Amino acid sequence: MSAVDLPPPFPGFSQAGLDVLRDLADNNDRDWFNARKSVYLDHLKGPLDLLVADVARRLAERGIPYTAGRPFRIYRDVRFSKDKRPYQTHVSAQFTRPDSDDPALIYVHVAPGASFVAMGVYRPSVAYLRPVRRRIVDRWNDVVAMRDALGDAGLTLGPAGDPLTGMPQGFAAERDHEGAELVRWQSLVAQRALDDADIREPQLSDRVVQAAAHAKPLFDFLDAAHA
Repeated sequence: MSAVDLPPPFPGFSQAGLDVLRDLADNNDRDWFNARKSVYLDHLKGPLDLLVADVARRLAERGIPYTAGRPFRIYRDVRFSKDKRPYQTHVSAQFTRPDSDDPALIYVHVAPGASFVAMGVYRPSVAYLRPVRRRIVDRWNDVVAMRDALGDAGLTLGPAGDPLTGMPQGFAAERDHEGAELVRWQSLVAQRALDDADIREPQLSDRVVQAAAHAKPLFDFLDAAHA
């Protein structure tokens, strides 16, 4: 792609866009949103699209393979949900490996006072998790080293949701293993919080790519489990 083909740089999310997200929590209906749709398009959707293009390009430049970027829609699928609110109160995007069914990803979540970037796997299939869990048990020292490296980089490793209450099938004998807690996790996610100043700045792209680079020990651990 030549310089003239590059999209405009990501400008940061404006306060006007963040105000719409904040107020949407208390006004989650179509009439309220439609009256502010132009603000959403100009101050949230537009910048999100630019963020995705910018981060994907920067990931490729750094040799980080999760370059297939996809912004998520703000519209909720309420067909099978008891919660009929029509809109998300955040905007978000994910980055995955192109042409791959690898569930590992980079995720960016933008919401006033609750923004973050996360890397890892979120509720993948049991078939995917099985070798990861086995590696946790068999290579616990590697897990400790990986977790320490993430912590040193300011990332927190966690389950991103409720773990299993008991040991998964095939791991009952490991209930007293020092890694049993992680074996029960249904996700492995390294996360870093972003404050509102971070998401208003054009440098948000750099922060996302830096977090992805710092999550390499987790990505390497997941890849090794499936080697």
